[in-house]
Amino acid sequence: HELRNKFEVFLFNETLETKTNLRLRDFRSKYRLGWGYREPFERICIERFFFLEAFVEARGLQRFFYMDSDVALRSRIKLATDLPEDCEALLPLRVGGSKLMTDYHWSVYIGTGSILTKSVLSEFNWFVLRMYQSESGLRVLQEKFDKKPFVTDMTLWYLYVVASSPFFQTNSSLVSRNFTDRLPSLAP
Repeated sequence: HELRNKFEVFLFNETLETKTNLRLRDFRSKYRLGWGYREPFERICIERFFFLEAFVEARGLQRFFYMDSDVALRSRIKLATDLPEDCEALLPLRVGGSKLMTDYHWSVYIGTGSILTKSVLSEFNWFVLRMYQSESGLRVLQEKFDKKPFVTDMTLWYLYVVASSPFFQTNSSLVSRNFTDRLPSLAP
């Protein structure tokens, strides 16, 4: 009985003409089936961020915590409880291994526990849509698929971080300028 008041079912109505629904439909029409590890699982993993945006919008949230359910069940959760001043997101980069663009192990493990703002989530969804709409974005994703198969939500989060982070923009040892110039713009 105690749990009943702590959980809520959010019904996502895809028929509404909202900004999120329109972007979700556009994404579905552009998505390249077969680039993911397992389909349609990979497409759904990306789509969940459009659903999450609708939920955040409907609840009027400005900041929120996000974690994949399998991580929540299997892990001891240790995380920051709030964002540092002037910070809009805490996103864990791939643990171990190289973070170089040239190794094609592009991952940001957002599902291991991330704090985000509504604006970061919305900008990420816009970026995803642009990756699949633009020729330059599709070439980057095709290159990733050809060199280290599979384009996943973690790949797209990595590319978003590279495109939006001043750290990556100024650290040429991690990211080459000719690569970041091929990523779509962040502004809608």
